[in-house]
Amino acid sequence: MVRKKQYLFLASVAIIVFFGTFIGVYLLSNMIWFVPNIDNVATVEESTETAEDNQSKSETKDAFYILPSTEVMMVLRDQEGNIVDTESIDPYTIMGRTEQELLNIFPDYSVVAFDEQQVILEGSVFIEPQQVLYYLGVKDDNIGIVLDDNEFLEIGLEAKEFSSYVNTFLTKELIPVTVEEKASLQENPYYIEMILQNILGN
Repeated sequence: MVRKKQYLFLASVAIIVFFGTFIGVYLLSNMIWFVPNIDNVATVEESTETAEDNQSKSETKDAFYILPSTEVMMVLRDQEGNIVDTESIDPYTIMGRTEQELLNIFPDYSVVAFDEQQVILEGSVFIEPQQVLYYLGVKDDNIGIVLDDNEFLEIGLEAKEFSSYVNTFLTKELIPVTVEEKASLQENPYYIEMILQNILGN
């Protein structure tokens, strides 16, 4: 009888040990098998954070709206970057607009500043350079060039060398001279004949 009880006890202990070992090995192998790669986890987390940051920045940028207190300025620059014109816009006319909506309204302008305090739109325009003009004139019977500051630059010719018809135009300072023509007259006073030919047909 004692042996039978001992046998049952030993058999029970053996079964418990067997199942305990089996379960332990099973759980341990599963834990090792499913341990995540730390590098991969970090990369996934960084990618997620970057995507969330970009989305957050985009949402923040789009979240700005023009308020009644926003200062809205339009700046126009020429081809050399000089400010040609500035204009203040009433914020009530574009209140509640986002940056993209503003670009749709003013397609020829770019947005250089956009927040709830200030909005600056910048456009460009090409301006033809103004050509400096002088005029031929007569002073004390000498023909010369009338400069900007009313100075008189003699070219070495006298009015009596020309007809009264030409002198009428000269005395009334009606014959324009460009910068290039001025330089040519200083080199060769008789270049005046070509100027007169082009303008008066003489």
